[in-house]
Amino acid sequence: MALRFLLILALAFLAACNSTPPLPDDTSPPPTPSPTAELGVSFVTRAAPQAVVVETTPTPLPTATPTATPTPILYEIEAGDTLLGIAIARRTTVDEIRSLNPDVRPEALQIGQMIELPPPATAVAQMAANTPVPLQVRVKQVDAYLTPVGSLWLLGEVINDGEVAAENVRVEVWLTAADGTPLTAVSGWVAAPIIPASGVAPFALLVNEPPADFEYPVVAVVGGQSVVDLGTRSLSVTVVEQELAVDGSVAVVNGRIQNTSETALEQVLLIATLYDAQGRVSGLQQLDMVGPLSPAETAVFEFSAAPPGGEVVEVRLLAQAVVSRQ
Repeated sequence: MALRFLLILALAFLAACNSTPPLPDDTSPPPTPSPTAELGVSFVTRAAPQAVVVETTPTPLPTATPTATPTPILYEIEAGDTLLGIAIARRTTVDEIRSLNPDVRPEALQIGQMIELPPPATAVAQMAANTPVPLQVRVKQVDAYLTPVGSLWLLGEVINDGEVAAENVRVEVWLTAADGTPLTAVSGWVAAPIIPASGVAPFALLVNEPPADFEYPVVAVVGGQSVVDLGTRSLSVTVVEQELAVDGSVAVVNGRIQNTSETALEQVLLIATLYDAQGRVSGLQQLDMVGPLSPAETAVFEFSAAPPGGEVVEVRLLAQAVVSRQ
């Protein structure tokens, strides 16, 4: 019996020696790591907000009054201004503007820069025979495009429903919150100094730092006047040929214009409105063409543009000029 008891103890001791000891707490298998999200930059394209067009009665500009001793007029350069466009709108010439501003470089105009303009030779009439000429212009459309640097382009068109031409037409756009609260406003002239009767002209306004919480723009025409006398300006410039070619994001437009008046013209301003497949304004471009252009004479033009709206499938051209003084 004693021998059997000793044998059992020996077997129990051997079994204890051969068993695997438990792992201490600090050697427990590490948990399976969870995957780490990749670092990078995600770009979110914000859809163009829907615009609200406000029908307003534009405020006519005050009628100019001739003075006994006219003095030059100070003018502040705005976005999109060119000396030719200013000259056409103010019934003067580029040479006269440059004579008053010898240090101004036409190709390097700066927004906010002040230049001198010659005084008008005659008063600008807003009515004939004491009968007011109604101004019938309205915003046809407006589209918004965010740029890669965070600024915002507001592109649109103004249509002249009246029977006479309109000039100095100005629009104002408010960027509005979802509840309709105005956050900021921007204003500017349409690209064409003169909008012919039943004509359409584009505008482009740039908001450098749009509010982050704006939802839609509200736009209205806020100024302008009817044209009773064109003076030295002319709308007798016709686009007789035009062709649009698109290379990626760049639109190339070329063609010919013709002087359809009986007087020589100079300083032709050509304005192009670019549209996408949905008919929205994708961009606009201005081209200054220096004459003279004799009656019935044609001239070739070509320019390229990379519009903020990207896609371009159609272009509409508007031309106007100054009558040659030679």
